[in-house]
Amino acid sequence: MATLEKIRKRGVLLLVFVGTALLAFVVGDFLNSSNTFFGESRTNIIEVGGEAVKIDDFQADVEGLKQIYLMQMNQSQLAEGMEEQVRQSVFESIVREKLITSQTEKLGISVSSKELFDLIGGENTHPAIQSLPLFRDPETGMFNKKYLLQFINNLNMDTRNLVPQQMEELNKYKSLWLYIENFVKNSKLEEKYTNLLYSTFNVNSLDAKFAFEAAKNTADVKYIVKPYSSIADSTIFVSDKELKAEYKLKKERFKQDYSRDIKFISFMIKPSADDFAKILDQITRQKPEFVSLADVSDLVNDNSDIAYPIFHVSEANIDADLKEFAFSAKKDSVQGPLLFGDTYKMARIIDRDIAPDSVSIRHILLMNADDEKNKTLSDSILTALRGGADFAALAQKYSANQNTAQKGGEVGWVREEMLEKEMIAPAFYKTDKLFSVKTNNGLQIVEIQDRTKPVAKVKLAVIERKVVASNNTFSFIYNEAKNYVVHNNTVEKFENGAQDKGYVVRSANLTENTPNINGISNSRQVVRWAFDNDGNVISDVLTCGDEFIVAALTKINKKGYKPLDDVKDELKTSLIRDKKAEIISKQLTQELQSNSSMESLARALSLPVDTLAGVNFSGSRTAIGNEPVILATASFIQVNELSAPLQGNNGVYVILPYNINTSKAEYDESMQRILLNNQSRYSRNPQSVIDILKETEGVEDNRFRFY
Repeated sequence: MATLEKIRKRGVLLLVFVGTALLAFVVGDFLNSSNTFFGESRTNIIEVGGEAVKIDDFQADVEGLKQIYLMQMNQSQLAEGMEEQVRQSVFESIVREKLITSQTEKLGISVSSKELFDLIGGENTHPAIQSLPLFRDPETGMFNKKYLLQFINNLNMDTRNLVPQQMEELNKYKSLWLYIENFVKNSKLEEKYTNLLYSTFNVNSLDAKFAFEAAKNTADVKYIVKPYSSIADSTIFVSDKELKAEYKLKKERFKQDYSRDIKFISFMIKPSADDFAKILDQITRQKPEFVSLADVSDLVNDNSDIAYPIFHVSEANIDADLKEFAFSAKKDSVQGPLLFGDTYKMARIIDRDIAPDSVSIRHILLMNADDEKNKTLSDSILTALRGGADFAALAQKYSANQNTAQKGGEVGWVREEMLEKEMIAPAFYKTDKLFSVKTNNGLQIVEIQDRTKPVAKVKLAVIERKVVASNNTFSFIYNEAKNYVVHNNTVEKFENGAQDKGYVVRSANLTENTPNINGISNSRQVVRWAFDNDGNVISDVLTCGDEFIVAALTKINKKGYKPLDDVKDELKTSLIRDKKAEIISKQLTQELQSNSSMESLARALSLPVDTLAGVNFSGSRTAIGNEPVILATASFIQVNELSAPLQGNNGVYVILPYNINTSKAEYDESMQRILLNNQSRYSRNPQSVIDILKETEGVEDNRFRFY
């Protein structure tokens, strides 16, 4: 009984405890599940109209587009900054695809398999496919469908005898092709959708008649203008009430996304004078060995930023800083060390020769795991080639390099430095046009198709050292930046302290997905800090490439409309201009009552009379810039009749048409409709359709979580 009584007294406490334990169990299991809502949502990089795109799918598309870029540029890796451009392109592509697909599914619009085949391998191959170097004839540089079809056939080859490297390359090309197919399909789908939209905008008879009449007259006019600058801004008063009214009227112009404003100071990480002196001393100490050793390859490889050369170069391709020395001095001559920019260079002429600057080649790459099989197959292929066999056919059949195999083994023109070292001597310094050679990549069968005229070439050993900031210099600059942060820990101090120190303060407006600030290398971390700063308005010292960055968070801009205070200056400028226009218009109106000619009006106002020729309502600009009010008025008032004051962009005008040329063309409604429809077609912007769909469907961009 006593026990039951205790349970009764503590019943509420037990219920709370048990309930909390159960909740913890359920929630814990929910959060730890890989299929939970929260777990899934954290992997969503984009959401379009409620449909999510996972980071893995996004990254797969990034890799596909990267391969296309690398293929087009004939490079093995992307240049700095290109990775972000690729991700941005993929983001825009996915958003477009989701938005267009959502609309076309509702409308029953699709791309049939027959249409897709026609765009890929039919008579109307898509321009994106035609632009790829992979499918161009190496001789003409033009798209050749033969290479495209060979590529597609190679994707379906028998993979049983492929080595892992070949299999990896084949899978890379299959992924690339899937990306291309998807791009082509979505491009066609978007084209159909936008064409359907634009087809709903038709020119009617009223449109045609008005456009014809508007373009019929062309006027030559005299004009005077009293500029707004003739009245001082300080003489114009704008009230808060007027500003609020103007803001309300123009509020839609001031939409903004969620963003943050920062100010930042850059401390460049530059080498000191001591750093330059130390590098010069090191190279100078190496010079005796560099001059005397018969073989300086190890000395160069151990002490230079660039490797000992395995190839000769011509005058056209040598380092410009060393050209004069390399082709004027004798073998074993040494120059330097000399400073070029921020780099010391010391050079020695190792060898001179006469050879072609470039050779044109095609090849067959054999990559069997068994060297004996490679050798046997190579001998067989060489025998067949010397007997007149078709090189291109054998390359397509046997070569492991799918990139060149489908082009008949064509590589094109190459210089020495573009080849593996084992291939240089037989290709450039021997006379055989057909040979085989073993390299790190496999057994190469090479045919020399052509050679350029022999030129003087030199092999140049160079000890090259770029002077960079030493640890001491790095620490000194870092401490300078750190000290600034410590002593300027508010926004006000941050800005004022910079003036005292002579530092340049720069500004940036950032969204969560801004890739960098003002193009500074590796500055994405500054963006991350701005949005996740734990309440600290002054950043720590952040290392961004060759700069230390310290930043101050100056403003948080909420999504919606810019507040009145942020646009007050812009609105005030507009209102001041309107008030000046009103004052000037009243003055001109009074003068027009007593001056009936342009000349007398100009004398009364002490203004010059100028002229404009060929003013037409259908024009876009005048010879004095963007003044729509003159275009809209000039050809619609009587000849030699002064206009009323016209408020323009630069001032208030009075114009007088002194000659109007009227077209003698007869009105043809059907032709006018065709003309206007064509003009409309040229002015269409598919991006505007996408922008509208983004607003209506909703796009959530979560790239900031992953990059």
